[in-house]
Amino acid sequence: MPRHRKTPISRASLKARAQRRSGVRGVLVFICIAYAAIAAAYAITIPFGQAPDESAHLPYITYIADRGSLPVFRPGGGSYEFHQAPLYYLLAVPAFLIGRAIGPGREYIAVRLFGILLGLLAICFTYLLAREFCPARPWLALASAGFVAFLPMHLALSASVTNDIAAEIPFAVGLWQMIVAMRDGWRWRRVLTVGIACGLAVLMKSSGLALLPVAWLAVAVGPRESGARPRLLRLAALTAVTLLICGWWLARNWALYGDPLAWRAFSQAFAHNPHPSDLIGPNLSAFNYVLWVIGWTFASFWGVFGTWAKGITPVSMPTWLYLGLAALTAAAGVGATLEARDARAWEAWRRRAAWVLGAAVLLVAASFVRFNVAFFQAQGRYLFLALPVVAMVVTAGWGRLFPTGLRTAGYTVLWLGMMALSALALPVWVLPVVGRPG
Repeated sequence: MPRHRKTPISRASLKARAQRRSGVRGVLVFICIAYAAIAAAYAITIPFGQAPDESAHLPYITYIADRGSLPVFRPGGGSYEFHQAPLYYLLAVPAFLIGRAIGPGREYIAVRLFGILLGLLAICFTYLLAREFCPARPWLALASAGFVAFLPMHLALSASVTNDIAAEIPFAVGLWQMIVAMRDGWRWRRVLTVGIACGLAVLMKSSGLALLPVAWLAVAVGPRESGARPRLLRLAALTAVTLLICGWWLARNWALYGDPLAWRAFSQAFAHNPHPSDLIGPNLSAFNYVLWVIGWTFASFWGVFGTWAKGITPVSMPTWLYLGLAALTAAAGVGATLEARDARAWEAWRRRAAWVLGAAVLLVAASFVRFNVAFFQAQGRYLFLALPVVAMVVTAGWGRLFPTGLRTAGYTVLWLGMMALSALALPVWVLPVVGRPG
């Protein structure tokens, strides 16, 4: 009798699990479709140049399409983005040529639509990362994907000509595979995958180099091997694969500019840009300057549209809305603190993985701080490399504020609210200021 009773229960359990998976996938598809529709509206209606550095990114793609080679960065000549890593621009060339064939002067729209496809990948890899880290909480993974999809600034950026979104993809893939490796073991296939992700991250944007030390840490604290030798071999192999992918670019930079990341040439070319020392003075103390940077970074992380170019005014949302988002962030921070207190009960691999993800956020933040020590660049988009992890933390913290039975509803309210915000921002605040393309 027990044997006969066990079979239908097992089948019912499997059926319920399949239904849950089907429901989760359906919601993920809805998130992707809604994101693509809203982002396409941004891409088509916002005039060219009304996005950070867009008018400098497109000439890079044009140069490759017309000359079949990579440009050389020269201060005062060509685009000031010619120092950037080349992979995004190479991948965008087919879209550029399709746009040119459809109608001259509309190439930027085709490249913007290509950026929306990259944004879809960023959403999906965020979901995979969160699902592996929190396998028992599929709706948390969905909400994390929704956060990335509908964060207004991120959505607007994905609908522009920029390498920022492209840089997120190998970074997210690398973190995802590190989490899997820390749970299941560092098989050689996974070492190869993470090494490729690290190399591609550098080729997308030089700030992607932060992924490599995170990978070293993941190998070092991963599942125990028989002695130090296997770890050292994996570290060496991972580094070798990374250099095999991006080493030619680093060597080219060294030959052209005297350093592998072209930072020296960039710093010299932008020496006239505002420095902290130019802004701190009798009317602005160092403390107030730091508060100013924090305020601008927070606002532009959530959504400050347009660009800071001469003659163009960035478009901000209402102050009351930023205050509401600050309250939401603070509440999520409280919830995330409560989540962290429960980490003692996690499996050992999850605790180690949390340290690795935290290290990724800290390295991206450190790069942002370093940049702002040299120049005033308080733009939240520079933190988007770590957005999948940030999305997980904010979403988990927000959900923790709800009773256990209502957490799925709490997650859903969060990403649906952000979807509404990103959809309303375009007609209500952005287009009345920037106008429409002619």
